[in-house]
Amino acid sequence: PPNSIGGGGGGGGGGGGTCNGTNCLDWDSTPTVSFANQDSSSSVSVSNGGDTVPLSNNTWRRTTRTFNITANTVVEFDFSSSSQGEIHGIGFDEDHVHSSDRIFKVHGTQTYGFTDFDNYAGGTRSYSIPVGQFFTGSSMFLVLVNDNAAGSGNNSSFTNVRVFESGSGGGGGSCVVDDDFEN
Repeated sequence: PPNSIGGGGGGGGGGGGTCNGTNCLDWDSTPTVSFANQDSSSSVSVSNGGDTVPLSNNTWRRTTRTFNITANTVVEFDFSSSSQGEIHGIGFDEDHVHSSDRIFKVHGTQTYGFTDFDNYAGGTRSYSIPVGQFFTGSSMFLVLVNDNAAGSGNNSSFTNVRVFESGSGGGGGSCVVDDDFEN
């Protein structure tokens, strides 16, 4: 399909849920597996028609599908959490070893990864992260982090996840309408 990124198995592209736009990951057809010996959960149940991956306790997951991360790659998603853990984040990694220089932390008590987007304060927050401005690489797995090695009860929900090339029509971008309604 146009504007798609990467290759590898698993699919992606609008599912049965509510993700608007192109390049939405359908988690019903984009499987995840445990990542970097950090995952205390043996499976994850998707919700919202394949649009949402809810994680709880100490859960690190990666897609089986890979992505090519270029200088123009962006990941967009909605994030929510009702119980803070040590690290809540998203990123890409080419191997099965967790690397702090591949994860974007959005919430949590520990300092880990890129903290430029660590500003979650409750409810649902939308993120647009220009991944390619931080690193590039080929055949990279999308990684979801809900870390709390010291306890349990924390949770993260990643909804409407989209991976695309900026300027390719697949992203959010912005639109400005300049009309003063004088007439």
